[in-house]
Amino acid sequence: MIYLLALGLVVVVAAVMLVARAVTRPGGGGFSRRLGPPLVGLAAIPAAMSVIAGIDPDDGGAVVFGLVALPLVGLGIVLTRRTSAVGDLAWSSPAAAPAPIAGPRRSAGSTSGSIARALGRVEARELATSPWFGVGVGFCVLIFVLFGLVWEDTNGETWNEYAQVASWFALPLVGMMVLGSHRAVTRASRDGADELFDTCPAAPVTRTTGFLVAGSVPVIALTVFFVVLGATNAVRSPFLHGPLGVDGLADIAAAVVLGAGGVALGVALGRWVGFALAPVVAVVAVGVATTALNGVGGSDWNPLVALSTAPTVEGPSPVFAERPTSFHLLWLLGLIAAVALAAIARHRQDRTVAVAGALTIVVVLTAGIGATRPMPSESAARIADLVARPEAHQECASLDGPAAVCVFPFHRELLDHVAERLGPIAAVLPKTLDPLTLRQVFEGDLADLPPEVRRRLTASDVVRPASEVPLGYGEDLVDAERGPGFDLAFAAVGLPIEADDELRPTVVAGEARGVVALWLATRGLALTDAVERATSLDPGSSDAFARASPEAVDDPCLAPAVVWSAQDLAAARSVIALPEVDVAQVIEDGWGRWIDPRTGTDELLAALGLDAVGPFDRVEPRPGSRC
Repeated sequence: MIYLLALGLVVVVAAVMLVARAVTRPGGGGFSRRLGPPLVGLAAIPAAMSVIAGIDPDDGGAVVFGLVALPLVGLGIVLTRRTSAVGDLAWSSPAAAPAPIAGPRRSAGSTSGSIARALGRVEARELATSPWFGVGVGFCVLIFVLFGLVWEDTNGETWNEYAQVASWFALPLVGMMVLGSHRAVTRASRDGADELFDTCPAAPVTRTTGFLVAGSVPVIALTVFFVVLGATNAVRSPFLHGPLGVDGLADIAAAVVLGAGGVALGVALGRWVGFALAPVVAVVAVGVATTALNGVGGSDWNPLVALSTAPTVEGPSPVFAERPTSFHLLWLLGLIAAVALAAIARHRQDRTVAVAGALTIVVVLTAGIGATRPMPSESAARIADLVARPEAHQECASLDGPAAVCVFPFHRELLDHVAERLGPIAAVLPKTLDPLTLRQVFEGDLADLPPEVRRRLTASDVVRPASEVPLGYGEDLVDAERGPGFDLAFAAVGLPIEADDELRPTVVAGEARGVVALWLATRGLALTDAVERATSLDPGSSDAFARASPEAVDDPCLAPAVVWSAQDLAAARSVIALPEVDVAQVIEDGWGRWIDPRTGTDELLAALGLDAVGPFDRVEPRPGSRC
C-alpha cells in the first residue's frame, strides 16, 4: 500500500506542476498567478489521498472531499477572473517619451542587510504562492482533517506523546519546501538570466541570504497549523490527557524549525547543485537517514533516536523516559545553521564565515553529545523504582465492588474516566470475589529501557501479582472491545486478557463463562452499544472463527484474547436484554458454577429462563499476526 501511495503522490506532484504552469503562463492576470498554484496544490493532496488510500465517505471522507472541492471552486473563480486579452503596448499606445538616463543611485542607508531583507520579502511571497507550498499546505490540511475532525475521538495519548509526532506531521511541508526553494534559487539559470543578475548591485551572497529569509514562510505556516490542530484537539479529543510540559513544547518547536531547515537545504542545493532532481534525492536521503537512526538497535533502547529529524515515540508512557528534547532542538538548529552557512559559502569564503562555521560545529557537537549521553544516575534510579514499585508512586480510586484503579500522577486525568467505566462492572461482581486492581505498570521488555535503568532491575521486578490487571495509558479508553471494562470482566471470570505467545486466542465456545464475561463487560453501556459489543463484525461469514468474535479477526494488528461461537454471542445478546438486577442475582448465586469451564452456555440460559442456543460451532483457535 505504501508503494502505491508513493507512486500516486509522484503522479500528483507532476500533475500539480503541469496545471500550475498552465495557470501561470504568460497572459494570465496577476491575481491568478498568485492564487492559482497554491490552490491547485491544496486541492491535489486531499484528492489524491482520497482516491489512493480509499478514505471512506462515511468515516469523515465527506470532509476530505470538501477540502478538494473548495480549492477547486476557488481555482475556477481565479481562472474566470483572468485577463482575457493583453494588448500589445507597441501597437495600442503612442510611443512614450524617452526617460532621462540617470546613473545608478543607492540610498545612503541601503546596506546588504536591508537589501537581503527586501529580497527575502519578495522571495517569501514567491514561495508562499508556489505550487510546492500549496502541496505542503494540502498535506497539513489533510492531517488536520484526519487527526482533528475524523479520528479525533480515537486519540488516547498524552499531550506529551502527541507532541512527539509533530515532526512527522511537519515533514511533508518541509520536503515540499526543499523542492520549492531549490526551484527559486535556480530560477535565473532556468530562465537564462544569470548574466542579468550578475549585473545587479546586490551581491550573490546577498541574494542567497534573501532566499534563506524566505524560510519564515514554512515556519509561520507550521506554527499556525500546530496552534489550530492543538486547539481543535483540545475541544474534540476527550481522551487526550496529561501535561504538555517543557518536553512537549520543545518537540513542537523542533517541528516548526524544520520548516526553515527545508528552505536552507533547498537553497544550499540550489547554490551548489543545479541538477533539477537534486532536491528529490536529498529529501529521499534525509528520509532514509531518519529511518536508519530510528531503527538502530531494532526494538530495543536506541540512544541515537534523538539525532533523527523525526524521532519515534519511545516507551509505553513518558513516565518511564527522560528525553533530551532541549539537546534535540539545539541539534536541529545547529544542522540548519550549518546548511545555511554552506549555502552562503558558495559565494563568500572569509574569516566571518569560517568563524561562524567553527561555532556551528561546536554547537552541533555539543548537542549531539548531550542528546546521546548516558542517563544521570538519579534519573535512572527514579525510573527503575517506577518499574519495580509502581504502587509506591500511584494514586488509586476504590470502586463500589471488589476492584480498584491505580494510575501514575502523570495520567491522573485517566483515573476518573476509568473509574466511571468500571464502576457499573465492579458493582455487579460478587462481594466475595478476591479484590482486583487495575494498575498501570511497565509492560515492555527490559531491553526497551536505557542501560542505566536496566542495570538496576531484574526479571522478577516486572512480575506482578495475579490480583493485578495491567491498565493501559490511554489507548484502552478508546478501544471498546479491548478496553479496561473487558479486561476487568475477563480477569474476574478467569479468562486471559491477551492472546498467548503465538497470538492464539482462548476459545470459550459453548462455555457459560464466556457469556458471563460479555455480560459483565457491557455493564454501564447503553443497550444498543452493549448488543453491538456482543455481535460479530461478519455474522454471515462461512468461517466459524469470523462469526465467533466481535473484533476484526482479519486485522493484521489485532489478536483477540478470547473468541466465542456465533451461538454464544447470540446467547450473550439475549442475556444483555434481560433486566440487570435479575441476571446479577443469578450470576452471584451460582458464581463458582458459571465461571467453571465445564459449565455450558445452555445451562446458564436455562437458569435465566431463556431458550437454548446449541449445538455450538466448532471453533479452532487461529494465530494472529504482529504488525
